[in-house]
Amino acid sequence: MITYIPIETTWQEFRDQFNSTVAEKLPIKVTHKIYGEGLITEAKADPTDCIITFTYKEQSKRLALTWLLKNAFLKASDEAEAFTELCEIVSTSYNNRAQELAEEDHLAKEAKRAAEAAAAKAEADKKKKAKIAAQVKTLRPEAISSDYELLGWMARNVSNIWATVPSDYESWFASHFGEIKHTIVDSNATTSGGNPMKFSISFHASFKKELPLLLQDKPGVRKKAICSVPYIWDLVENHGFKFGKVQDFNEIRSHIPAAYLSEFEAGLGPEPVKKTKARKIKVVA
Repeated sequence: MITYIPIETTWQEFRDQFNSTVAEKLPIKVTHKIYGEGLITEAKADPTDCIITFTYKEQSKRLALTWLLKNAFLKASDEAEAFTELCEIVSTSYNNRAQELAEEDHLAKEAKRAAEAAAAKAEADKKKKAKIAAQVKTLRPEAISSDYELLGWMARNVSNIWATVPSDYESWFASHFGEIKHTIVDSNATTSGGNPMKFSISFHASFKKELPLLLQDKPGVRKKAICSVPYIWDLVENHGFKFGKVQDFNEIRSHIPAAYLSEFEAGLGPEPVKKTKARKIKVVA
């Protein structure tokens, strides 16, 4: 007799046992509803089913066992009781295999989706890096003015210089400005509607007074501010200005050619006189 194989048995294990066991039983007498009595001359389990060769008086047929069982076309004769057990084994194991195949299909689809998502992310990252490279490639210091008197005025009146840098551009900023304090924004942040934020590098310089008319028509210039990476980069790299709220006049002065120091000093002007409150003197009668 054939030992029953539990449902936990894998199709691989069942297939190996079936193929080795059925060979000992062949040929087996069976009766088909249409073709009548015949013999099973070959039966072999493949990766998904059992393919059986039936030999009748006039013809031979190769059919799938699960199809035969499903449609009730096959029944074992009394002499082939062992084959009935084989049918049960195949039917049970096939159901188990069908479940395994469904799970494998689900896992394969999940793996495919994950691979597609990873590929899409990799492509998006590639495009983002290319976009970053293209943007920073165009950035360079650009003089807002060669007027040294104006530089003196800016040195005296600038109140703060700061940078806002998306996280994707951090390496670029560090390579040019080191560990200068700056504001970092998450490049992967999204809007309330779920769309990507359109962040870009921005440098700002705010001033205590309105900028001279000479600068009012420049790109990135407002009445009391300059919002331009190239212009502020030039101030920092070529004219001694610093990020932050405090400027070192001597450092800026060291970047001025000797022939133009008088112009710079004129723009810088004297140190503003600090106003002091007059002390009230209480007169005691």
